[in-house]
Amino acid sequence: MSYKPRRYGSYLDSTTQTNIGGATGYNTIKLATTVEQSGMSIVKGTIAFTSGGTTVIAGGNTITGASSGTTATVNAVSELFSGSWAGGNAVGLLYITITGGSGFTVGEILNVAAVDSATAGAAPINDTIIFPVTSFYTLQFSLQTSKTAAGVDDVEVALAVNGALVANSASRETLDAANEETILTVIYTETKTAADRMQIVWHSGAASWQMILLAAGTTPTFPAAPSAIVTVWQI
Repeated sequence: MSYKPRRYGSYLDSTTQTNIGGATGYNTIKLATTVEQSGMSIVKGTIAFTSGGTTVIAGGNTITGASSGTTATVNAVSELFSGSWAGGNAVGLLYITITGGSGFTVGEILNVAAVDSATAGAAPINDTIIFPVTSFYTLQFSLQTSKTAAGVDDVEVALAVNGALVANSASRETLDAANEETILTVIYTETKTAADRMQIVWHSGAASWQMILLAAGTTPTFPAAPSAIVTVWQI
């Protein structure tokens, strides 16, 4: 009887993640810490941009950071969160594969064929899980979430694969008052193809919505609660 190796990865983030995408955009969940993995990998796979245009950035383009010299292939471009390419004020998200350099920097110009095409809205973060082989996988994640503003607000969380939002993958959580907290937990199982690139994305119309880090307790001594914990395994 042959043994079939199983791939897995466990990741978390120990920072508070703010609503950079704003009311009209979405954010990717940052996963800065790899707890353990075998066969899986996690990379910096997106970059937010502002001031896009008038040159349109498209899938297949190569972008180059004007100051960092970092290069990346654009795999896909999100729908625009605001603005337009023609107006030179497009805002959105690029799904990328970094091909060279030490990393894009916040505020640097992103060139396509030496033409100023956008401005880096934020530096790329570890947010993209890459599936090593075609197989059935289960993803489980929990997000420690809160908001500081009063009133009733929602947050929506979904999956994106290869630059496209996954149909029927969204979940919603509602908080009714300022500084309420909750844990949003999701389990999702689906076949993935080798080299598929996946992000967990979230959106809220409330600017104050956050994925929060809860600090370790002292009386009694108790561990911190990461803003995000993600586990993925082949089944």
